[in-house]
Amino acid sequence: MIKSTGWSQSQLIMPKVLVLEDDKPVAEMVADWLRREHFVVDVTHDGLEAMDFLRAGTYDLLILDLSVPGKDGIEVCNLYRKNGGHSPILMLTGRDRIDQRVLGLDAGADDYLTKPFDLRELASRVKALLRRPPIATTRVMTLGDIELDPDSHSVRKGGIEVELFPKEYAILELLMRNPNQVFSPETLLSRLWATDDNATIDALRQTILRLRRKLEKEGDKPLIRTIRGVGYRIET
Repeated sequence: MIKSTGWSQSQLIMPKVLVLEDDKPVAEMVADWLRREHFVVDVTHDGLEAMDFLRAGTYDLLILDLSVPGKDGIEVCNLYRKNGGHSPILMLTGRDRIDQRVLGLDAGADDYLTKPFDLRELASRVKALLRRPPIATTRVMTLGDIELDPDSHSVRKGGIEVELFPKEYAILELLMRNPNQVFSPETLLSRLWATDDNATIDALRQTILRLRRKLEKEGDKPLIRTIRGVGYRIET
């Protein structure tokens, strides 16, 4: 059981967004707004590079321009869905044509916005997409004898519930959702401590140390590995 602090899950893990837009001023305008709203944002202007981002990390939302070099937004959307990506996708285009909207939606986009657009409308659509319930999947994540249930925000080890503080839970959830991926201390701080004045490398280390003490018993395989000089990961 997580001790109550009044924090919501959305405050614990900052939503991460990929913005694919070849118009650099538009891309920066969108990214700046999202960052002011405490999103973590990656920006690319090329569809091939967007696929590299998607292979390397996990995103809570994708904003894809239709017409970009490399692979266009529809190709990126289609490949992302075929590879099992479930996060919501907002498609951007300068063309107000029904056939382009249909192509995007058929490729797996969840919503469409025609340029030029008002940032307030973009904000409204992004928030609406993030409020949608996720596609039904097995919600409980397991790793050895550890079970994490995002619906109840509970963690069990060997069937026994373990009491975690919010930041401990958030780190564990993020690492379990991205097994074998190394997260640098700076990335963890930006995603989990973005609005916290106490965001320091030492605070992160102490939180991970407490998490290890609670979930790693003598003889257990280490839960969270420290990759010296790089960051932290959970191995499957």
